[in-house]
This record gives sequence, C-alpha cells and structure tokens, in this order.
Amino acid sequence: MTSRDKTSKLDSSEYKKMMAQNVYDANKATLLILKFKGQQIRKYVLNKDKELMIGRLANNNIVIENEAVSGKHAKIFALDDEYCIQDLESTNGTFVNKTSIKTHVLKDEDLIAIGKHELKYFQYETYTLEETLLSYDADILLKGFMVGRTTVLILKTGGGYYLSFQGKIKRLSVNGKTVKGPTKLMDADTIEIGSIKLIFQNP
Repeated sequence: MTSRDKTSKLDSSEYKKMMAQNVYDANKATLLILKFKGQQIRKYVLNKDKELMIGRLANNNIVIENEAVSGKHAKIFALDDEYCIQDLESTNGTFVNKTSIKTHVLKDEDLIAIGKHELKYFQYETYTLEETLLSYDADILLKGFMVGRTTVLILKTGGGYYLSFQGKIKRLSVNGKTVKGPTKLMDADTIEIGSIKLIFQNP
C-alpha cells in the first residue's frame, strides 16, 4: 500500500484532527525525507507551529552543505491544514517535481530538489528516533578538548523526552551509562558530555 493509498483511506475529519495534532501516532507523521544520490540521510518531522528553514548555513533546520545551495535557500511552513514550500530568492532555485517554484502547496510524495539533494514530502509516513534528529526543544552545541564537536539533541515525543547526538564525541553518558543511541530521559537524570555535567529537569 502506498502512502497515497493510506492517506486516501482516512476520513477527512479524522485527517484534519491528525494534522492539528501534527503527529498521527507514536511512529507516523507528516515528514520530509532528505536524500543524496538516492541514499536516505535523515527524516524530518514537520511541526505545524514551526517553520523549517533549509540552506547551507549552520543555523538552518535542514543544513545542506553544498555550493549549489544558498545560505538561506527555502522554507517550509504550515498554511491552514497544508504545508507550503517557499524559495527564498536562492541563487539556483527550488524545484518541485522538476518544476521551478516560488511558493508551492505540497502534496503527498512531492519531490523537492535543492542543489544536488532531494527532499520527499509525505503526509503520512513512518519514522523512528534513529532516523530523525530534528529537535523541537533544545540543541546544545558544545566545544572543547574533552568534547569534540557535538550537537546534543533533546527531543520531545508522545512518549516523553529522548537524548540523542550527532557529530564526533569523546564521552556521552546518562547516569554513568554510555549513550550509544536515543535514550529516554527521566526527571533529575545526570547527563555527562566530556567534562561537562548537566541535570535534566522534566518540564
């Protein structure tokens, strides 16, 4: 069954309710899949209340390090019950299904081309924490001899808060146990990153 088939089988009122909640269930959501040369790099879960900036600069939500990509290339935002992509006057343009666009309302399985990378849009698709490192809560960039260059991610999901990271790291642990993948956080957990110690407090 394709994602189009799955979406078409949803009652319209049920679909609108799902859109309002952003996430259909613990493992399915409206999302983008970033690919390069056909290989999946990462999945990004869309949030109706948050714009998703795409570009070459490090302060974008989706960073594409390629000379063909502008510093601030495009953005994705919600409009009522739909998501739109807008080109931000990029040098080489933004393409959806091989057509150059300025602003476009995204449809299920639309293919966005930015430079040599592709982003495929799905209204209703599965994901895992390992596949997505998009944080809606906190990114902590730490630099230092004992840390390396590390982005520690604290992600809020329907099941609670999870700790993950990207980049080179010399040591990351929770309550003395080494973190190798997404780890659920509990109130007062002690997070150690190199020589830095943090205490997690559940909001």
